[in-house]
Amino acid sequence: TSARRADQTVGVVLKALQEEGFSANTMVIFMSDNGISLPFSKSNTYLHSTRAGLIIRWPGVVAPGGQDLEHFISGIDLMPTLLDAAGLPQPIGLDGRSMLPLLKGTAQPERKRVFTYFFETSTRGKYPMRAVQDKKFGYTFNAWSDGIKVFKNESQNGRTCKAMVEAAKTNPKTAARVKFFTYRKPEEFYNYQTDPDALKNLIAASEFSQTIKTYRKLLFDHMTATGDPLTATYKKFLVDHSLL
Repeated sequence: TSARRADQTVGVVLKALQEEGFSANTMVIFMSDNGISLPFSKSNTYLHSTRAGLIIRWPGVVAPGGQDLEHFISGIDLMPTLLDAAGLPQPIGLDGRSMLPLLKGTAQPERKRVFTYFFETSTRGKYPMRAVQDKKFGYTFNAWSDGIKVFKNESQNGRTCKAMVEAAKTNPKTAARVKFFTYRKPEEFYNYQTDPDALKNLIAASEFSQTIKTYRKLLFDHMTATGDPLTATYKKFLVDHSLL
């Protein structure tokens, strides 16, 4: 039903552009929300939490029917892209980058990863998280996770989470999953090549220790460069655990 409503709405917009004579010289951007509220999805930094559809129609520039599954982009890249497309100067200090080359069919090799952030739920529950993800791995720092604080978000009001809690009464595997969702761990690391749904936290896996170290540095350097207010907290965690 949501997909049908989206089709209808977009159809009306495109029809209006056509009727007013603006269709041929207007860039149309469709960016989806990340779907309904499910456990381990919305209000988190997982790939399933932040990966969303992006469709751009720009007659004469973007080739119809094209698809890009290689480059990582972020919502903060939209503003610099639009300014670039309009031939306007970029404000100083933007963290986003223009993806105009991608729209014109040129690769951007530097787009190998994306950084994601979470601050608080719609009910103002503060659960600061930071993550760096690419096609191979995902690393997350949960600044709020201390083994005591309980994670609460909208997904726990739905049928899916309630079914998980009920099943946990008799299923140890589900019980462990519910407990992990509730308390999390300060760090999470996933191998998307073998575990695309991020079900197995490999943060303690010795065979990935060097890779995890690399991703910690990627995240720390990014937070430092962007003036992230959580940088000091992350640095203290790394120092306290002899990880920096």
